[in-house]
Amino acid sequence: MDIVHVCIKAWWNAESIGEYWTLWNMPVHHWMIRHVYIPIKSTTGNRYLGVLASFFVSAIFHEVMIAVPLHRIKGYAFFGMLAQVRLHPLTYCLVAAYQTSVWHAVQYIATSYDA
Repeated sequence: MDIVHVCIKAWWNAESIGEYWTLWNMPVHHWMIRHVYIPIKSTTGNRYLGVLASFFVSAIFHEVMIAVPLHRIKGYAFFGMLAQVRLHPLTYCLVAAYQTSVWHAVQYIATSYDA
């Protein structure tokens, strides 16, 4: 098995944004769970706070990855990542309401928009 199959699973078949985040980059996902989510959740007992802390750390990493090559900090990647925290409950409610996976439509619209 090559490195791509170990690191990236079939994210394009994800039925929800939570599954997408899990499948997109497995090493990063496992690192975030081990070093951010579990320590926060075990310390506070609050699952949502662990998720929020994981997204906060991820948002910082995303902003740094954008800011360093561009030599400027705008905050777009940071706030874009933090905004995704609310997408999981939203897509969960839409799937429950319509009994279908609307995540594929959300994914298509998000990736096909060309500014």
